[in-house]
Amino acid sequence: MPKSSTARTNETKVVPITSAPTPAKKYEPSPKELASIEAYSAKKKARKPRPRMKPMEGDNAGLSINHPQPQDGWMLLMESIGTTDVEITKLITQQLGEITQDNRKFDIQKLNYALALVQAVEPRDEMETMLATQMAAIHLATMVQARRLQGAESVQQAEANSKSLNALARTFAQQMETLKKYRGGNQQKVVVEHVHVYSGGQAVVGAVNAKEGAPA
Repeated sequence: MPKSSTARTNETKVVPITSAPTPAKKYEPSPKELASIEAYSAKKKARKPRPRMKPMEGDNAGLSINHPQPQDGWMLLMESIGTTDVEITKLITQQLGEITQDNRKFDIQKLNYALALVQAVEPRDEMETMLATQMAAIHLATMVQARRLQGAESVQQAEANSKSLNALARTFAQQMETLKKYRGGNQQKVVVEHVHVYSGGQAVVGAVNAKEGAPA
């Protein structure tokens, strides 16, 4: 029997010729962007270093400072939150760790966020450190309540969550006012803008109409 032959077909593929892609224009920040970046860099440089917390190694569900030299790390953390007391720092860290737990496990990201909030207040002594810690706790609770309000499935839930949210927001505002008064020494400041003495020795304090030369 004759061998079967296999037909071979030579196909030529035509590749279309396309122009080379235009290189993307290099991004150049605007003057305002550059100014903002420089301002951010200056603030970042001036900010006190604050080591992060990390889970304790081993079976114990604890926390430890994330720093090559733990002793130096704790001192840096204390300086960043305005205290020189080791026990205050450790207890505050533990308390913030407890209120940021997720399913009874430390949420390190939330804990470091809470410590960052305390640092943002820039406490100058232990009283301000405690107040800043409470402010961080109230802020976290406020955000939780806001999320619950968004997810309310009934009028009763919405009303209850709204009431709690408003109470927390008012508490935070009161804390801000307390901090302001504490830092200012609760002193009232009186500013006298104009004092005019007329004939007879009578002094008049107040705004003056420039045209008439008399107190308004």
